[in-house]
Amino acid sequence: MRVPNGRTVKFYGTLDTGVGVSVLSSEAWQKLGAPALKNWEVPIRMANDQPIRVLGISKEVYLIIAGINLPVSFIVVESLGEDDFLLGRTFIREFDVLIDLSKN
Repeated sequence: MRVPNGRTVKFYGTLDTGVGVSVLSSEAWQKLGAPALKNWEVPIRMANDQPIRVLGISKEVYLIIAGINLPVSFIVVESLGEDDFLLGRTFIREFDVLIDLSKN
């Protein structure tokens, strides 16, 4: 991932069709240099229906996939467990991601 100041950091995440919006852990956000956050008022719940603390939305993050810089808005949350980020259905729709489950 990269932010406008040019800082690039390697993270591990998951493409998750069960997630509505793309989320970034606060730990990953801090490693990116804590780019500016905008207010986010909509509550978010995990798959187990537990609420998760939202810090805000960052619209200044670029995800680098196969050398292509993709501008992604991430909801920054307190913690995601093992993942640094989850790419949700908003990402899948915006970039017309094709998921082929017939090929591992």
